[in-house]
Amino acid sequence: MAHSDPSSPSSSSPASASAQQRSSTRSAAAEPQPDVRVAKRSLMLNVLAYTGARLLIVVVVVAILLGAAALLDVTIPLIVALAIGVVIQLPLSYVLLARMRVRLAGDLDVVGARRREDKAHLRAQLRGDG
Repeated sequence: MAHSDPSSPSSSSPASASAQQRSSTRSAAAEPQPDVRVAKRSLMLNVLAYTGARLLIVVVVVAILLGAAALLDVTIPLIVALAIGVVIQLPLSYVLLARMRVRLAGDLDVVGARRREDKAHLRAQLRGDG
């Protein structure tokens, strides 16, 4: 009389079917879909471009300050020039980088909406709603 070993993969108990379903759900959720990858990549590139543009504005402002100081034969410490550059960059980037900021906000919306959908789906699964 042969009986099936419950730990064997060929057993078809409800518990093993449930475990297999959780495993396949986990692997499907672990790999983002192509549109999500594109949105995340676009978000990453736009964040890097926006941050780089803001840093470039700081560098340009500091260079102008140090150049003007050299022409006027005045000494400005680098830390002071950097602080002034950061402060002046704030309104300049608001005006000059508006288009980049709108694109970045759009990417954040797309990625955020997808995360909210995934979170709602996961909570529904945890409740047993499927």
